[in-house]
Amino acid sequence: LTFNNKTLSEGTYGTAYTSTAFDRASNGTGSYTYSIKSGAPTGATINSTNRTISFTNSTAAGTYNVVVTATDNNSGKTKDATMKIVINKANNAITLNCASLTYNGSSKTLASGGTGVTYSNNTRTSAGSQTVTITANSGYRFSDGTTSKTLSCTIAKATPTLTQSATSGSATTANTASYT
Repeated sequence: LTFNNKTLSEGTYGTAYTSTAFDRASNGTGSYTYSIKSGAPTGATINSTNRTISFTNSTAAGTYNVVVTATDNNSGKTKDATMKIVINKANNAITLNCASLTYNGSSKTLASGGTGVTYSNNTRTSAGSQTVTITANSGYRFSDGTTSKTLSCTIAKATPTLTQSATSGSATTANTASYT
């Protein structure tokens, strides 16, 4: 019975994975079934008909050397082969929401977006600029391959409005003045 080792298609953390087909066993006397012997993450499944291996979207990034057993259905003979599968860290897109923030007396979140990231120094309660640090969590990376980014965000000063009321007799007039 012949059954060869193979490197299968790569996957990405956070995305369900199904491999390319591994090679069919040969030199036996009948049809073959395939089973996972070892090395696969919890929840991995094998499709004997299509000769593929599947993982859930929560499989951690890393290299998996999955040992698959081919069984000759007529003779009962078996042969193991190792299928190498690489699950890459996920890429993240970060969206800044600080471009149009204006101070209004309340705390502002400066940056948001992305999956699997942690923000540091990401709130501000006054007008001005601040550097936000974004760190990719375990199993993630940014599209350029890095695991940390810094962003400079600015909260604009508000334009204050002064309202003055004057009373003269029974008539009331209001004047509004703006200053920066």
